[in-house]
Amino acid sequence: MLSEFKENLGGDHFAEDLMSEAIWLVRFQEWEHSEHSLAFLTTYVKDGTELICPGHEIEHIGLFVKHDNFELMDHTIESMEEFYPRWKETAYERAAKYPAFYRNLDNVTRAIESTLPRIRSGDYLISAARLSF
Repeated sequence: MLSEFKENLGGDHFAEDLMSEAIWLVRFQEWEHSEHSLAFLTTYVKDGTELICPGHEIEHIGLFVKHDNFELMDHTIESMEEFYPRWKETAYERAAKYPAFYRNLDNVTRAIESTLPRIRSGDYLISAARLSF
């Protein structure tokens, strides 16, 4: 079903990337993580917002390593580097409006910013505990 939907994305690179990630995660029974990709795809299809969550993407990198998919891992790292600055800016804008929802944002950004250099240097041992969101 997901593969059929992917065929209808009409060459939209962002949407195809999210769908490819979701399909791959489902294939390895990473159900919770596939929902992340599908939720971001739903937002994109609905209103064109290119949304990613760096915390989820870092967790996905750990899954790609676990299942030996370094191509998806490399692509996700590239996406993180592209989208993280904009995500961070937007997240802090939203935090100003909705402080209860973003009460842990400083910890999240610190964890992301300390994890990305480790990933770039080849340290792929990533766990939610190490991220300390």
